[in-house]
Amino acid sequence: MRPGRFEITLKVFLVDGDRMLVLRDRESRQGDLPGGRLGADEMAEPWMDAVSRELREELGPNARWRVDPEPLFVWPHQFTSTGLDGLGIAFAGVWEGGRLTLSDEHEAFAWIPVDGTDMADWFAGTMLQAAGRFQQRPRSG
Repeated sequence: MRPGRFEITLKVFLVDGDRMLVLRDRESRQGDLPGGRLGADEMAEPWMDAVSRELREELGPNARWRVDPEPLFVWPHQFTSTGLDGLGIAFAGVWEGGRLTLSDEHEAFAWIPVDGTDMADWFAGTMLQAAGRFQQRPRSG
């Protein structure tokens, strides 16, 4: 067996009360979450640095958030742009306000209810699996 070659993406389920942020990818037109691929030079650095960089790039300089540095879960993720298999690492975040300004990677956004939403209306493939897993996660309170 040959070792696999894969990429890692760090994605944030960013919530505001009972809603979560969904982005629409400009290229695939599919639902996406804020975050992105971990660069080769970022593997040995604190991953929260990469998460913060990605959120600034994708949500703009005036957006404010807080992200829990402890990952929620890991899921298999397929990258259609590179043809490589990957791993997605999910984090939970809280929207703290400011103005959201999308990068060129995304063409739209929506705040959707976490509970009661059919995630298949927003996501496809492995991102759908991750969104469903987030939706079904145990919550305290």
